[in-house]
Amino acid sequence: MILLNQILIPFLSAALLVFGSCGLRYEREEEENDSFFTSQPLQSGRPVRASIGHEGDIDFYRISPRQDISGDIIADISVKEIEGLDLLLTIYRGNKVIKIINDSNMETGTVGRGERIVNAFFSYDEIMGGNAIFSVEEATKMIREKEKRYELNLQIREREQTDEGEPNDRAVDSTEFGEQEMQRGYFNPSIDWLQKRGDEKIEEDWYSFTVNGIEEQIIHVSHTAVPDVDSMISIYDELGYLIRKADSWGIGEPEKIKNLGLETGRYFIQLSSSTPFQQNERVSYLLRLERGDTESKNESESNDKYPYADLLQFSSDKQGCFNPAADIDWFKFNVYNPEPQIISARISPTADIDPVLVLYTASMEELIRVDDRRIDEGEIIRNMGVEEGVYYLKLFNKDPEVDNPDDAYTLLIEKKAWEEEQEFELNNNRERANEFQVGSLKKGYITPRGDRDFYTFQLSDGEHMQFEVTPCVLLDLAIQIYDEKGNLMHRIDNNPAEEGERGRMFLYPGLYYVEVLSNNIEENSRDTYILRIYTQRS
Repeated sequence: MILLNQILIPFLSAALLVFGSCGLRYEREEEENDSFFTSQPLQSGRPVRASIGHEGDIDFYRISPRQDISGDIIADISVKEIEGLDLLLTIYRGNKVIKIINDSNMETGTVGRGERIVNAFFSYDEIMGGNAIFSVEEATKMIREKEKRYELNLQIREREQTDEGEPNDRAVDSTEFGEQEMQRGYFNPSIDWLQKRGDEKIEEDWYSFTVNGIEEQIIHVSHTAVPDVDSMISIYDELGYLIRKADSWGIGEPEKIKNLGLETGRYFIQLSSSTPFQQNERVSYLLRLERGDTESKNESESNDKYPYADLLQFSSDKQGCFNPAADIDWFKFNVYNPEPQIISARISPTADIDPVLVLYTASMEELIRVDDRRIDEGEIIRNMGVEEGVYYLKLFNKDPEVDNPDDAYTLLIEKKAWEEEQEFELNNNRERANEFQVGSLKKGYITPRGDRDFYTFQLSDGEHMQFEVTPCVLLDLAIQIYDEKGNLMHRIDNNPAEEGERGRMFLYPGLYYVEVLSNNIEENSRDTYILRIYTQRS
């Protein structure tokens, strides 16, 4: 053992000397570096040990060019507060302050954690001209009896096309999407001390892109998840008007804006945390801009209000998303036929979605609201009678907190000419009752839940009348007969569910109403009932 120690100790001592001489070496701060003109040149990968001395001491540093870099650069600048200093890290463009970093501060109780900015942008001309400058100073400006130390580290690399370039905190300083459809950035720093809008001073990253062409283009915007950050995405036009905002999820989850229809022009993406003091300097986000399919089968946002309703074509699928959370989608369709028509509208089952479907006239009169099925089951408006004109469909999720941009719903609307033997909705009260020719039949649906179908007929002579309604799956049907004034005269309700009904009564000459309804709360939009009314002479 003694022999082993005699061998190892000299070896370790030599190794320490070797690695100490070629390992991490610190440079010293060069005073006086208290101004732009006396700023200390700083090389990438060469950490500096420096100190804050007298009150108001500011240390200026200048990024030195690297021979292997021939373009714009991205800088990662970090300051380690060794002795509990509350430091400010300030970035300049010329002699103008463009960024202040003070995440570790008295206000948040985090003094001593240091300051850092990643993805700071400097142009090639600034580097070569000696104008890539930043400074370190004490935020509290305290009078000190002795110097306090800090460590400074700089890493630079040539900027890639997909790199965010800080500061991009405003639309005018936005990072441009070129041919690439991705940008890499950081939620860093946590506070924008130069922010003039509002009191929260949330750090923002702005990007811009251009839509060209005559036709509207579909845009999808998303970013990858970043731990510790509750993010949100906003889209603005070049006049500064907010077009769309996504803030549906929580901390550590991504956001997405999907199916946004944009016309020719320049647009801006604002990406930020939803609350101040959130950042992650270690994990970057990837911001994606995708240009989608412009075919008419895709919904075109923003169609959140009826004046911006998306046009539907009959018998052609329209795909859309409830995105962001609490999204409302409006659609419209035109009926040009002068003869009565029957329409059906159906939204497909969609994961985690409980849709509600509402039909309106052009004057915003609500015709029907369908909310019969549960989550994952879709909805349908069946056999709605319409005349020539414009109609609107409003579609939304019953749970406004749910955002499901990755699983699109499919909306389909179909139209056909009305036939005499069909019911013509809405006929859910006496004022809207369908005319019935005695001796004929009517085919109708009990849908949505609570639907009541009224029919009216006229007798010129007293007759023994027979009333029949065929069985319908799930439904416990009943028939009610009313006089001209709406007084209930007779109810036929003898059989259990799914067995239909039949009854007779004598009626004097006059006008009568017949109601078909279901005793239970079920509906059936798949199967029709058949109502027959005819005379039965003895």
